[in-house]
Amino acid sequence: MQNVTGTNLATNWKATDATPVCHVYADWDGDGDYNLPDEDLTDYVLKVNVTHRLLDPVFGLPVLGAGRPAEATITLNNAGHRYSPENASGLAGTYTSISQQLCYRVPVVIDMGYVDTVNGEEVTRQFTGQIEGVQPAEAGGQRQLVYTCRGREALLERLTLDTGALQDQRIDKIIAMRLSGAGMTSMLLDRALFTLPYEWSDSENLLAHLQDLAAADGGWLYWSKEGQARFERATHWLEGTHPTVVETLTTGLAVRQDQDTSWRNIYRSVIVDYAAISDGPVQVVYRAASPIEVRPNDTEEVTCVFTTPVTGVIKPEEGDDYDPTAPLGISMEAYCLLSLTSTAGRAVATFTNTHPTLSIFVKGFFLEGYTILRGDAQQVQVDSTLGLIPGQREYHLSQNPWVFCKDQAEMLACRLLDLLQQPAIVYTWTGRLCPYLEMGDKVKITNAAQGLSEDCYIVGMQITYGPAPRMSLELIPASRVFSGGPYFVLGSSKYQDPSDEVYY
Repeated sequence: MQNVTGTNLATNWKATDATPVCHVYADWDGDGDYNLPDEDLTDYVLKVNVTHRLLDPVFGLPVLGAGRPAEATITLNNAGHRYSPENASGLAGTYTSISQQLCYRVPVVIDMGYVDTVNGEEVTRQFTGQIEGVQPAEAGGQRQLVYTCRGREALLERLTLDTGALQDQRIDKIIAMRLSGAGMTSMLLDRALFTLPYEWSDSENLLAHLQDLAAADGGWLYWSKEGQARFERATHWLEGTHPTVVETLTTGLAVRQDQDTSWRNIYRSVIVDYAAISDGPVQVVYRAASPIEVRPNDTEEVTCVFTTPVTGVIKPEEGDDYDPTAPLGISMEAYCLLSLTSTAGRAVATFTNTHPTLSIFVKGFFLEGYTILRGDAQQVQVDSTLGLIPGQREYHLSQNPWVFCKDQAEMLACRLLDLLQQPAIVYTWTGRLCPYLEMGDKVKITNAAQGLSEDCYIVGMQITYGPAPRMSLELIPASRVFSGGPYFVLGSSKYQDPSDEVYY
């Protein structure tokens, strides 16, 4: 949960007479703060919707890898076309972010809470992201504007990653390096369980690459309400404060409570593929298909895509690895310069011709590299003993390149089987906004008439303000995520017979 020390939010969210508060800010001038009067949109806000989700869209469970990027829509009163990009008499006349870029990627934050009789307004952050779309909405004499926003992680969806190979690095360390390289500094990462022999990226989508890394450790990667990147390992909800219930959600506080039990995605077995990653031999990884022409006093860049990833390439030597000549076979070694930059998956060879009149034809060019080999795919299978469905329905986890050893595959298979061998139960609780709840918080949901009293984890959250604040939470029972327990905790549990259960 978010820090609410020194506030009375824990009391006021339950009080029906507490006045709700919503503040929306946009960083029009891009200076990293929201200090200008125009950057406070609050007086023009008609409606706000915010969504955070860890749920896998297929299974309805936080399976592996990632949450979905946070989303928000902000509906503004646009009287006088104050926010219209085409209106030079409005804010578009002051801020180029509105007039020229149509607000694309302007940073946005949303705060919500309640007015306390002693402390005044008390709010917590509900969304951190950027504007991605602008839609005028005018009908019946009403002038409105809708901003469609996405969380900070959406920035990574448009980035590709080309890197050299890292060797013997823990997965959380790799995620930290890749996030830092993309300019993201706010992160909270668990210590990962596995160390990869090698890791690299060859023009891959950065967010998808990081999600694959998180999934290979049995955890997930998502961004908090404050825009902080969080990697949480498979045991995260068993650690720290997560075993503690932070709030009780009752029917008295709810306007609606639903339960969905799905037998559709239930499996008897889980199969996980893995393939070893190891050092390979020095070998040719690129060979030019034809001579490379370099005109007089000019340069020519050649992108060399390797046949297999490498930890490094050997710089080619003139006369041995390529032959620069002019027409009629005249040697041009004295006029040909080569520079080389490389990543794990490709290199850029830049040839420079210093001769004033003759073109150079580079023949027989090839590159050798210290290769990385992937072994043939192998499989681990674990089977349910519950016997809840007939037949042999299998879930096959494949195509994650960072699952490299049997122990890793076994852990992932057992983790998935825990989630998939029983029907998925998802509770939906809709009621008054509790502004400090976060993804992964443990809450208790109760319904005396049903005899329901269940500890659950928050895996989905939809927040609305218009102007009365509402929160719709998707909850999964803690017993369906961790079916055993109490679990053995290093440093506090005792060695005894029988001992506490060990989680994988």
